[in-house]
Amino acid sequence: MRANRRPPDSPASTPATLTRQEAGLCSHHAVSTLEFEIKRHLDLNVSFGLDRTRDRIQQNGGAVPKQDDFRLILGLGVRF
Repeated sequence: MRANRRPPDSPASTPATLTRQEAGLCSHHAVSTLEFEIKRHLDLNVSFGLDRTRDRIQQNGGAVPKQDDFRLILGLGVRF
């Protein structure tokens, strides 16, 4: 017997923040998520995140941060 499976959900958000020039002027934060129901009470969430700063500011130690920061986030959820 084959289990009834629903397609994955895929919420996404992409806010942008305008700041003072000393803080980088403009930054973007985007997250896209896939949500899978593995079993009746067990979910798997896979998210990809991007943070981007338009004007990078040199740190006190002389280092300049990267313009783009990527993240892969995995999560397991249990429903009671």
